[in-house]
Amino acid sequence: MERKWQRYVAAVLMIAVLVALPMQGPAQAEDNQDPALGRFLTVYELVKQYYVMDVDPAKLMTGAIRGMLATLDPWSVYFDPREFQDFNDQLEGKFGGIGIRPDKVGDYIVVAEVLPGNPAEAAGVKQGDLILSVDGKNVVGLELADVLPLIRGEPGTPVKLTLQRDKQTLDVTVVRGEIREESIKAQPMGDGIFYDQLYNFNQDAGKNLAAVVGVQRSQGARGIILDLRGNPGGYLGEAVTAAEAFIGSGPVVRLLDRKGTQDVIESSSGVKPIPVVILVDGGTASAAEVLAGALQDSGMATLVGTHTFGKGLVQTIVPLDNGIAVKLTTMKYQTPKGRDILPEKGLTPEVAVDLPSLPPAPIVYKRPLKSGLVGLDVLALQQRLAGFGYKVGEPDGVYGGQTAAAVRTFQKAWSLPATGVADEATVKAVNQATVAEHIKDVQLDKALEVLKSKLQ
Repeated sequence: MERKWQRYVAAVLMIAVLVALPMQGPAQAEDNQDPALGRFLTVYELVKQYYVMDVDPAKLMTGAIRGMLATLDPWSVYFDPREFQDFNDQLEGKFGGIGIRPDKVGDYIVVAEVLPGNPAEAAGVKQGDLILSVDGKNVVGLELADVLPLIRGEPGTPVKLTLQRDKQTLDVTVVRGEIREESIKAQPMGDGIFYDQLYNFNQDAGKNLAAVVGVQRSQGARGIILDLRGNPGGYLGEAVTAAEAFIGSGPVVRLLDRKGTQDVIESSSGVKPIPVVILVDGGTASAAEVLAGALQDSGMATLVGTHTFGKGLVQTIVPLDNGIAVKLTTMKYQTPKGRDILPEKGLTPEVAVDLPSLPPAPIVYKRPLKSGLVGLDVLALQQRLAGFGYKVGEPDGVYGGQTAAAVRTFQKAWSLPATGVADEATVKAVNQATVAEHIKDVQLDKALEVLKSKLQ
């Protein structure tokens, strides 16, 4: 016991000696050296020389750089070669995937759009499909950001999706490909109104939008709905080019560096003004806010939706050696009238339209529901049918004649046997109809109403 105690004391003393050892070489700060840098070099040498296991100096430096940038803001980051390549691929609009635009509705991931000419279309995935699982992993209730990495992957690799479509569940295997995502979706809405959705500000996004708007003007466009919801931004220059499609002359954005020096970027495209309504939400960020703020300040556009993200900062990519790069916040931007785009506030729309509330949780099927039964499952069925416009009387949890008649009407609409009994197939259809009801775009409907009033 005494010998063990002696060894313990000796070990403690050895630690004290090691910590007190004078550092040699670069760790000894010169008189004109930043004291903080001297401390960093001291710790670096301590870890290299005395850490209990061998360490890779390159990993130490990478970790130090990442940690240093992490103290600045969420957008100043270090890229290793793979991360830098992935970042550039995203800006160029290409990645390994299946070619769908999914959305989150309640607990479900819904296929909002199938991109033509891509693997998902070839495999038979349809717009409106509910994604229940990916490679056997249940994704019901997960966030979209957690599901996207499961769907995307290396081109040439398969991914198995379990989908719910109408009244059936089916498994579809899709072989991923290299997806080149288009930045814009455009369509006429009648009466000289056009709808343009801009998904990002990746390479050529601004030029593509300007070309589309130019064609629409030549086709007699009277007004445009510009959908920037969920647009995370991208290249600042693309936002300026997009703004030039609407603003003939005048400021687009103000850039300020750390010293407060201001640079005003202006449009001189000479295009004629056209009424615009811009759809925005909490996912509208960065370059998308530059465009929305420019058109809002010009008096040309009305914003409809919810507050934008609030990212009034500009990052610069600084390539280093061996494919490594740093993305560093170097400026902040303001709208033409000098408004800051503040975090957690963003731009305020003139017409506030909240997103619809989440749909209620699916009815869990436990028994056929029929006349004479009482229960919370009956009440849930009545509430959903009433929400669809069926006459069930006052929902009370009692399965009476009105409820049975409403169920028969619903069953006919869904091509089910009109028995008036809510069997498993009927309850499943009610659940799917509940999700479909919440896919309705109330913000777009309001934007169309606002634009038509401007054109009167």
